[in-house]
Amino acid sequence: MEFLTQDLDAADEEVEKLNQNLQNFEEKAKEGFYLSKKSVLKEIKSILMKGLHTVILTTPRIEDIRELDLYEVKPSVNIKVATWIDPSNPDHQETLRELTFDNIMIRIDDFKDRYCILKDGEELFLGIEGKNEDEILTLRTKDSKHIKFLSSLVMESWLRARKLQKME
Repeated sequence: MEFLTQDLDAADEEVEKLNQNLQNFEEKAKEGFYLSKKSVLKEIKSILMKGLHTVILTTPRIEDIRELDLYEVKPSVNIKVATWIDPSNPDHQETLRELTFDNIMIRIDDFKDRYCILKDGEELFLGIEGKNEDEILTLRTKDSKHIKFLSSLVMESWLRARKLQKME
């Protein structure tokens, strides 16, 4: 009987923890939906791999691009990337060399403030870094009205980014 009482007490504690987690989640959801950097990159990659024609992509740093495996995307998909790059950094130079494909265009975005992907004008994901770079406010939509309204944020990253100078 004592064994069953201990199990019941442990189950009650687990239910209390789950209820507390649910309450915390509901409070956070009122502010927005937050994901870790790892989860954001996973979401972006899942959208990227479904691209058919054109993908516009922004990440705060070129190191993030490495995790997206751009070379696995169909060669028929044109990819425009805006990300922060330090042209004097050997690791950044190596990443750029690895991404030298006819369908990938990369520009330097100095702002380091967002994760964006617009796939074929029909799916959009936005992530905005806050003070904590692993707590990213996110939005994902396939609604054409939302995309029309928010696509300017994605395009802004690409248009304000600087073209890369030829590397040696």
